[in-house]
Amino acid sequence: MYDVVVCCKPYGGAGAFCHFPNVRGFYLAKYLARTGLKALFSTYPCSKLTSRVLICSDYEGGADWLEGFLPELLAVKAERLYCMADASLRGRNHEAKPMHEWFKARGGVLVHLSWNSVEMYEHVTGLGVDTEMVRYYPKEIRNVIAFDFPSGQHVQAWKDFRPELLRILRDALPGCRFFGSGPRDAPIKESFDLWVPYGEDHSS
Repeated sequence: MYDVVVCCKPYGGAGAFCHFPNVRGFYLAKYLARTGLKALFSTYPCSKLTSRVLICSDYEGGADWLEGFLPELLAVKAERLYCMADASLRGRNHEAKPMHEWFKARGGVLVHLSWNSVEMYEHVTGLGVDTEMVRYYPKEIRNVIAFDFPSGQHVQAWKDFRPELLRILRDALPGCRFFGSGPRDAPIKESFDLWVPYGEDHSS
């Protein structure tokens, strides 16, 4: 039996490792294992697994979205179930409320961002970073600023960005480079020194 199994749909096809649910699930399991827990990340199907805790690292969604992968999720024999969320829904009318309520009754919700106060069943975990790639050197000068533009069926964050703000930042911070990450064809990409398109293989 595992202490923790983190799982989600295989976004991007079999074996792909480039979408947020897969990446955050992989790193969560990796760092839980470093604490001494017996932890595993897996994409569905993972029906032969048993665990004390099951963490769903899928995107948030409404009741229909949750229902679509519940059979695969419940195939894992687990005592408590958690999902992962951007922020608490406290006081907000959000489409993912049924999903949060479902996990609340079975374990809870793990929250990345702390800008909203959390409910009793929610726990702030932070977002995490790959410390094997992004190392902390306190004496090193940091001169790169990153902008991320989430993109999906309901969100196209680049549409709210004003490229003229970069000109102001370049004047104020002449020693800095600016890179953006988002859809491959986002029109704002030419404003950045470097653009990293979504969907890249994780190793690249």
